[in-house]
Amino acid sequence: MIDFSYFRKMKASDLRIGNFVKHKQGQEIIEKVDESWLVSEMTRLIEQTYEPIPITEEWLLKFGFKAIVGKKLWFTIPMTKGIQLDYDNGTFHLSGHGIHITFIASIQHVHTLQNFYFENTAKELRLAD
Repeated sequence: MIDFSYFRKMKASDLRIGNFVKHKQGQEIIEKVDESWLVSEMTRLIEQTYEPIPITEEWLLKFGFKAIVGKKLWFTIPMTKGIQLDYDNGTFHLSGHGIHITFIASIQHVHTLQNFYFENTAKELRLAD
C-alpha cells in the first residue's frame, strides 16, 4: 500500500522552533526551524521551500531511541516516569503502567514526532550526543 500522506504539503503552522525540515531543492539539506520562520508573512515561502522529513530508523537513533533486537527490531525512548514511546515497523506505541496505545499513522514525520514528544513531556526531543 502506498502512503500518500508523505506527499501532502507541510503546513507552516505545524512547525515549532527547533523542528527539523528538509529543503526541497534536491539536496539533502536539513534545517532547524528558528524564531524568524514563525512570522505569518513567511508561511507561504516556508511551505514552498521545505518539506517534512519521513521518520526512519536513522532519525530515531539520532533522537536517542534505543534499538532492541529480539524477534523484530523495536525502538524505544522514555517519555515520562514509567511510560515509553516505542516504534515498530512504521507504528508508534505508547506503553507503561498497564496501558498500551497504538498510533497507526498519526506520526509519520520528524517534526510531528518532535511536537508529540514536547506536548507530552514538556521537553524537547533533541539529537543524541
